[in-house]
Amino acid sequence: MWSAKSAAVLRFLKNTTPAFSISKEASSLIEDAVKQKYPDIWEMFEDEDF
Repeated sequence: MWSAKSAAVLRFLKNTTPAFSISKEASSLIEDAVKQKYPDIWEMFEDEDF
């Protein structure tokens, strides 16, 4: 689940933005993309505690 270009962008941000977290940003981006692409399935897990 990774691309060299995405990794380069995130490393750039980590090196240029104070307190930037690659893990938090990657998690947020993946969640947004999955939620948008699979909204019906996402709703099945909306009330679950993860």
